[in-house]
Amino acid sequence: MKITIVQTRHEKGNSSKGQETLLKILSAARSVLVDVGYNAFTMRKIAETADMSIGNLSYYYKSKQLLLSDLLDAVIERYLRIFDDITRDKNLTDEQKMKQVICSIILDCERKETTHFFPELWALANHNEEAAAGMDLLYERARSVIDRLIPRLNPSLSQDQCVLISLFISASLEGQAMFVGYNKKGAHHREAMAELAAETFLNVVLDAKPSQETTSASEAVRA
Repeated sequence: MKITIVQTRHEKGNSSKGQETLLKILSAARSVLVDVGYNAFTMRKIAETADMSIGNLSYYYKSKQLLLSDLLDAVIERYLRIFDDITRDKNLTDEQKMKQVICSIILDCERKETTHFFPELWALANHNEEAAAGMDLLYERARSVIDRLIPRLNPSLSQDQCVLISLFISASLEGQAMFVGYNKKGAHHREAMAELAAETFLNVVLDAKPSQETTSASEAVRA
């Protein structure tokens, strides 16, 4: 989960030096969250990790919330680029695209950064409303590729059903890191789990049929 993209919220990120510094700060912020945990996710700790003064850090980021927002943007952009490469491949069918997207998410759990980053983000979001809002936006953007593929795979489904199924797939995938992620007991099953999940979730989409019960449940989730 290397940070390679930054958002330029202000003129400080327009120069090459500014971009380099922003990347350094965001990489440090990611490292703090991954290696130390959300309790240590402070401006002072991030500055220390980035080997800069708190004043210099504040020059680029006036608050931790702005820094976290850029960090989440940088993280999700990496995944969206991977998903875009898959969905734009004209040699793949929509079924193959769905399976590859699901496999890529699970196989990415082999990284320590992935396995540790998201649980720490959830923990931070439990105690910080702005972090929670940022996390919600991150997952909405991550789900967008699944949102687009579901109605193409099964045009008979209503929009509400597509929303519910997409949420179900996303929620199920998030649990994979706890069992087959980096250094987890079941890590040796990761590839097999990815194949099983891809086949299973594809069948969930293909076999789903319109029903009043499913539509009502989806409306409840959206509410």
